[in-house]
Amino acid sequence: MPVATGFDYVLVLEWLGEDDQRTGAGLNDFLPSIGVRSELCVCQSWEDVRQALNRAAATVGTKGVPTVHLETHGSNPWIGPAEEA
Repeated sequence: MPVATGFDYVLVLEWLGEDDQRTGAGLNDFLPSIGVRSELCVCQSWEDVRQALNRAAATVGTKGVPTVHLETHGSNPWIGPAEEA
């Protein structure tokens, strides 16, 4: 059964390491050039991510429905315990 979906803007949640290239900011800069509205939220913790998602949910009536892009690079899984990756 087909289900219609859509979004009004892209919410870019950028949670990167200190030395990582700011690829979320780059995506946020690029999207308007193809006619897509976007918002960048730089996160430093899971709490920041949670708060950004709660703000997006609370503002659907004014900003519209976001599609969420998580920009994270993770860590090398071969270094250290798997629980810390």
